[in-house]
Amino acid sequence: MAYKWSWAFGPETVADLENYTGWDFDQLGTSFSNITNVLKHNWLGDQTDKYYVGLRSGYYLRSDPSWFAGEGWVSIYFYVAGSSTWTNDANILIVNGPNSGRNTHIRSTGGNGFTVQLGDLGTKFTGSISGLANNTWHHLGFKYDMTTEDTWTGQLYINGVADASGSTTNASLDVETNAQIRLGGMYSSNPSTTNGIWYSDILSYDSQADPSPYGQFVSRIKVFNDVAESGSWSPASNSGASPGPQASNLSGAVDTTPVVAEATPTTGEFVRIKSQNLGTNLGLASFNSYGFTSHNFASGSSAINIVPKFQLDSGVYVTGSSAIDGTNAYAYASSGSSAYASGSIITYELQVSGS
Repeated sequence: MAYKWSWAFGPETVADLENYTGWDFDQLGTSFSNITNVLKHNWLGDQTDKYYVGLRSGYYLRSDPSWFAGEGWVSIYFYVAGSSTWTNDANILIVNGPNSGRNTHIRSTGGNGFTVQLGDLGTKFTGSISGLANNTWHHLGFKYDMTTEDTWTGQLYINGVADASGSTTNASLDVETNAQIRLGGMYSSNPSTTNGIWYSDILSYDSQADPSPYGQFVSRIKVFNDVAESGSWSPASNSGASPGPQASNLSGAVDTTPVVAEATPTTGEFVRIKSQNLGTNLGLASFNSYGFTSHNFASGSSAINIVPKFQLDSGVYVTGSSAIDGTNAYAYASSGSSAYASGSIITYELQVSGS
């Protein structure tokens, strides 16, 4: 599959991310975690919905383990705001193996570089890259393998350049099929745009054979037009409106309002909406794309499944993993490494299933 999952932070609050998107914060208060759009990770294209998350040292933002594989790549852009020297041994990225319960740590150094320690064990492998500048965006790519019993390996890349790497063998290192990442803070103070570390453009690849994701960015695609529905949803689908009422309600932050709702949904019912062409949405006449992830949220009291689907132009629908809509449910579907071009249109569907 290669490309597995991606995330661009948007206008959701920290609490929204915690409650509706699958992300998990240690602490929700602004003394520990924060969201901003003041900092800009500048690249050609629409910056309207680009936001960034900042964290305090010792407090983490955790992914769901289904988003990362037992081997592959973690790709993240980070920005250290302010003039302070980096904290020595601050956990910037942790890759957790859920099966063994062991963590691989990527820690900062006082020389503005990084170390890697695999599975909480043995050697801290120190990178040769140091003196990284504050107040600028850097790329951190980590290629890892936790699929061999007793032996884990890792290779860190900074701004596309190979840095710390190593291998650790220990009987407590088990084979992993999934991985959870944890993003951490740099300083023991409130994360702010003048002092702290901030993250954006998170990518997951599930094969070490994939090239370094350096230079790959993540952008949100807004829904714009209604397409069709099955069931009695409110507001009702209106494919003649531009933008459509359902698309309008579903185009903003992931939240419980506004939504498209039905009192008693049944198996097979769905809501289907679509984007404008990708070039118009991104503000780009041409671009290279590496994959697409549809993120979906539902809430309610019915213990039924939500099933996410999407379609590129008139192609086959891609179906993601279902999630139980007990109270709040997050589900996603990913394209694999398919190239999407300017002029393409993505159609989204969220379907109700009883099983």
